[in-house]
Amino acid sequence: MRPPWNSDAVIAECRDYFMAHPIFVKLLSGFLEKYRSYGSFSGTVVLKNLKAPELELLEGFFGRSFHGKKSVHIRADHFEKALGESRFGAVSPKQLLEVCFGVAVESKKDEAIRRRHQWWETLEAVRHQCRGTLSRHWLDCFCDGPDSFPVLVRRLRMMEADMKSAQRLLGLCVHILEALPVLLGMVEYRTVFAARLTGNPHAFDDDTPDGRLLGELIQWYAHHEKGGQTTQSQTAQSRPAQNQADVQRLFPALKKQRTFLQAGILLDDLSNYTMLYGVRAVIADGAPHAGMEGFFSEGDAVLVPLSAIARFKTVQCVDNTIYVVENPSVFAAFCGYTRKKRSCMCMNGQPRLSSLMMMDLLAAAGVRVYYAGDFDPEGLLIAQKLCQYYPGIFEYWHMSEDDCAASLSERTISRRRLKMLERINDPKLLPAVNILRREGRAGYQERIMNRYLLC
Repeated sequence: MRPPWNSDAVIAECRDYFMAHPIFVKLLSGFLEKYRSYGSFSGTVVLKNLKAPELELLEGFFGRSFHGKKSVHIRADHFEKALGESRFGAVSPKQLLEVCFGVAVESKKDEAIRRRHQWWETLEAVRHQCRGTLSRHWLDCFCDGPDSFPVLVRRLRMMEADMKSAQRLLGLCVHILEALPVLLGMVEYRTVFAARLTGNPHAFDDDTPDGRLLGELIQWYAHHEKGGQTTQSQTAQSRPAQNQADVQRLFPALKKQRTFLQAGILLDDLSNYTMLYGVRAVIADGAPHAGMEGFFSEGDAVLVPLSAIARFKTVQCVDNTIYVVENPSVFAAFCGYTRKKRSCMCMNGQPRLSSLMMMDLLAAAGVRVYYAGDFDPEGLLIAQKLCQYYPGIFEYWHMSEDDCAASLSERTISRRRLKMLERINDPKLLPAVNILRREGRAGYQERIMNRYLLC
């Protein structure tokens, strides 16, 4: 019978003895796996490729001869008997496994049940943190389909059985969703959002774990939260269904910016702007945008950042028409010539998200768009993409065959760039495409400036 006492000193001495000899560590590791499989201290462990010193240790402990053997089979009941007859007889085999490996010894089935119970306790604790329907809906979606959240799942797996850390991470997800600027009727830059939630403006940068987590949550929000009144950052949702996917198809680089903006988060700084002239705007509360009103009254052009455009609810243009040009120099000349009689917008090269959001607002207001761009492969591609993107009335403005011929410069177009012309299939642009292929030279808006001023 095992002695009824086992002091901490005896347990520590027992642990030190067995862990000091690799052969016993190997033996106990085998019994630990058996215990996890059977749920009890049972089974047989096979020790192979034994050397003489290892055999001597085993012989001394078990009181048996293993002379000349290269491998031995150790049964659990034999080990328990030998342990009970040693000076460590007060220590049970289960205790020995626990102190040697620092784990709670249990069967794999019991471990799975325990972890499952801990996991559901954690989820319930997080659910109690949810104050709104959005976060509760997200938690339900995560429980029903965790494979849809690979970033979060990878981080949770790294935590293994650390349920406190898992609860903190899930709590952060809840905190993020409940603090989205769009729910507060506003937009704010990502750095400001990060500082408001964490105190660190760079906590949600793209190259950080929490930044990747934020991106995954924003993607979920964009796909699952379709209804409700928020801010003008969701203007794109009012676009015809046919055009909902056009940003991704025509301007894939802007997809992420638009997705974040749906949640009220701005990724870019003031460099994401649009130049406007003769345009008025109304913000979400129905009041005129004072800044736009002032520039309209003064007849001045204005550089409008994305953060301002995101607040626009509607826009108004002179005669419900706007002239959109690619180049700032043409824009400046046009604005100076029209003297408040026309509305104008400048893309300044490749469209930014701010420009596309203005196009959405123009379409919602039923504004007719006249677009003029350069006669080179890049300029014609921009024109075609904008025509495909805009769901309202869109017309090319001075982009005919004659306009192209008159705009030609001495700057040649490389073969690589001429290859880009194969992507242009709009019949209205093909005459200009043919001229560029034949001449091999680019045409620019500045060379036909007078044609724009006679509108």
